[in-house]
Amino acid sequence: MKICVVASGTRGDVQPYVALATGIQAARHDVSVVTSDDFAGLVGGAGLVFRSLGVGVEAMLQQDDWRDVVESGSFFRIVTRMSAAMKEHAAGLAERMPPLFEGVDLVVAGMAGL
Repeated sequence: MKICVVASGTRGDVQPYVALATGIQAARHDVSVVTSDDFAGLVGGAGLVFRSLGVGVEAMLQQDDWRDVVESGSFFRIVTRMSAAMKEHAAGLAERMPPLFEGVDLVVAGMAGL
């Protein structure tokens, strides 16, 4: 079976999906992980096939404007900014994702991946 695991977010969000994909691969399934470029090394280092969503949360959080929002400590500011960023990137992701799933029998994703 060809299975695609979608993982999005920071390393703490993505790493459990990489572990899951490793288990799926150990069960002799053909598995790939769709995530941001931030985690190409994590996925490849686990012996899994990496499929790119492009720049992700880790890289975005290193930008000065994001650092200011995060360092403010205001949950409301962080959530508002994250919501705006998700809306900004949604159309591009909707265009890039379908080809990543060609020939896949099953897609596994959590809330962040959806």
